[in-house]
Amino acid sequence: MKSFCKRLILVACFLLLPVIAFARDTTLPKLLDLGDDYSISLPADWTVTTNSQGVATVTSDDISLTILSPVYMNTLGLNLNAKSDLVEVMVDVFALPPDPATIKASDVQKMTYGDRQAAVYTYVIDSSTDGMVVILPMSSGSPGYLSFSAYKGHMTVRRAIISAIISSFTYTGTGTASPAIRNASGTGITGTEEAATEEAATGGAETGGTSEVDCRVSAERADSAQLRVGPGTNRGAISFLPVGVEVTVTGRIVLKDSSVWYQLDKAQAAPKGTAAAELWVAAKDVSATGDCDHVGDKSAPPVIPGNVAPPTNNGGNGSQGGASTTPGLLPAAGGWVLVMDATSNASCAGGNNFPYNTSETFDPTTYGDTIVGIDSNSFYYSSDTFTRIPGTNSFTGTFTYADGTPGYVRFNLVSPTTMTGQITVNYSLEGSACSETVQFVSTHG
Repeated sequence: MKSFCKRLILVACFLLLPVIAFARDTTLPKLLDLGDDYSISLPADWTVTTNSQGVATVTSDDISLTILSPVYMNTLGLNLNAKSDLVEVMVDVFALPPDPATIKASDVQKMTYGDRQAAVYTYVIDSSTDGMVVILPMSSGSPGYLSFSAYKGHMTVRRAIISAIISSFTYTGTGTASPAIRNASGTGITGTEEAATEEAATGGAETGGTSEVDCRVSAERADSAQLRVGPGTNRGAISFLPVGVEVTVTGRIVLKDSSVWYQLDKAQAAPKGTAAAELWVAAKDVSATGDCDHVGDKSAPPVIPGNVAPPTNNGGNGSQGGASTTPGLLPAAGGWVLVMDATSNASCAGGNNFPYNTSETFDPTTYGDTIVGIDSNSFYYSSDTFTRIPGTNSFTGTFTYADGTPGYVRFNLVSPTTMTGQITVNYSLEGSACSETVQFVSTHG
């Protein structure tokens, strides 16, 4: 891929770029009330875009932040107990639908903010954006959640501000909350939250509670009845109901599309445990026994915001769809042809997106070369190496244009003979981070 001739559209980006001043003052004059006695402080020039029901999003010129209060965290179904610590909470948060991802506890850092030790996980969102998730112990006994995303390198530039924001996340009430957790160092934090809060979050199924009406369901075929975290096909699917096992129905709901969904006893439906607060199955997918038409109605659990967890690791790339194959596959060896989209996009930190004709900066826009497998997790495309993102069928790597500019490529394996992906080029203009991205489709043959 080194034969590409690259011409950066610096003039276009310059016209879009406002003057950016990176604040070095760590004073945080803006107090944001999150409700339920939780609050956080922000720089004066940060914009609050959402603040409702325990979820807040704020932005600056180069950073975006999502904040979840402990009250909202309790609705996500994290099965916290006296044996839990914040590192385990972090792992569980990443595993939550709708975009579950697997991380290792060993990849989670322990960092101190003020007098609290938090669990911190840093990751790469894409070639131009960094991410950081923080699980912070609160004096109420439940954890708070902060998710930062920033242009590449800006997390370091803004480290003092970010630390000050995290440290300012506080609980001003006098009560404590359950379940009990320990902070990242293992120190116990206990409490006694009202039972109604936990029951509302779990729908009564957390402890194997049952409906007053006897109703049981079972699956007739393997992998035929998907278990979801809520009623509706828009909810995350986490597994299948085991074949031939009768499970008690604890609730029922009829959606606007007239579909009927059953809430299930979690202990029976998922005997090995689950991080989901509730488990639901479509009535059409199961065989029912008993008076299931008169099971008590339940409210649907809250939909988890898409930015609660980092981007999915299922191989998707957004606009062109993603990998649907089982992780572990490689593209077929031999000749491949890569065709770029006709339109590319460019932007600089704090500026607007600038669409342009791909042919203006990439020459050619169709590229052919050979793929050769290296091992089970990597391959050569041309003379460049691309390595699997763990647990996915997506592969990343870099190459260098003729003018020395580095390019970053992500391939998403849709099938052994088809891949989608994107090429991203990062550079600096007048001290600000800029990026150009083009999507592509690559086929074997």
